[in-house]
Amino acid sequence: MEKLKFKTQDSGLRTVRSGHMKGMTSSILSILLTIVLLYVAVYSIEFGTGSGIVITRKAEFQQDMYAMSNALESAKLYMDTALKYSTYQAFYDYGKEDKTDASSIDILSLQVKIKENLNKYTAGPYTFLSKNYEVSLPLYESASVDVDYPDTNITANPIGSLSTTRADPIEKIKLEKNGKLEMVFNYPLLSQIDQVKPSSLKDKMSAFMEKNWKKDGVKTLEGCENKENAIKDADVFNSAHGTSFNSLEESGKQVASSIEAEMIGLKSTELPEKIKIEVSAKKSEAKISIAQICAEETKDDCDNPNPTFSKKKTCKFVYQYEGSFLITMTDSSKEYPVSIKDGETKKVVFRPFSFSTANSFDFVYI
Repeated sequence: MEKLKFKTQDSGLRTVRSGHMKGMTSSILSILLTIVLLYVAVYSIEFGTGSGIVITRKAEFQQDMYAMSNALESAKLYMDTALKYSTYQAFYDYGKEDKTDASSIDILSLQVKIKENLNKYTAGPYTFLSKNYEVSLPLYESASVDVDYPDTNITANPIGSLSTTRADPIEKIKLEKNGKLEMVFNYPLLSQIDQVKPSSLKDKMSAFMEKNWKKDGVKTLEGCENKENAIKDADVFNSAHGTSFNSLEESGKQVASSIEAEMIGLKSTELPEKIKIEVSAKKSEAKISIAQICAEETKDDCDNPNPTFSKKKTCKFVYQYEGSFLITMTDSSKEYPVSIKDGETKKVVFRPFSFSTANSFDFVYI
């Protein structure tokens, strides 16, 4: 019985010690867990704060890049429009000039005009939204014009590129975009230049002269009472044309007036409906001469019992004309925004394109 009692007491002691060890272990684990959680919490706070700064800066960077990219795109559209307006102005100014040669387009003159107009648009930076997003515009060193009727291809080549810069104490961002400009421009008048070339006008005048003025004529005097009368040069011309001019000089003035009237009333069935021709003459510069190459034949039988007499003069007429006309073709199918001078100021108006040429031409009609 005692032995049994001893075992019972030992068992109780062990039970008590075991419970005490478990309590200590739980306390230690609780302390360790608290320390770990506290560390994690502190670390998380530090990490979260740093991450927020990074995320915020990343968002600002992306926003800057997006805005700068849009600024470049907007500036490129601006320059595309600038090229259009520069081309409109160049062709308008070129068309209004009194050109002395319409046999071809003065490509060099057009290229210079387009380049000069375009560089007026690049004198200062392009502002997108605010001055924070300004785009530097390049100077254009050349503009090429390639005429391929009915289209005209325009290309403008810059020195450098479009660029925009954004800087702060932390970083500097710079974006660039190719500033080369290209456009296809339809200028119908260019395809009609042949209508006002001197060679074309000479062909029209030759057709007119053949229809209205003779190349040769004959004047005959009959009867012995006309034996002493001479056949004047103007008489042969009058006989051929049914006129009554007193001299070749007087007849020449009439021929010149008819040429002028034909030129002023010049119309072409070959022109498109919306393209019209207007002609004005510079009368002070018009000259005409009519030369006659003549041969006379006389039959004198006035001493015969049945007297007869005939005198015949046959002439070829040579017309030589020199004149100057201002010829303007106008395309009324469309109007373009162009700058004109109104007194001392300039203003933008909508005008159709025209093409003027002061044609000094001469022709010989034989």
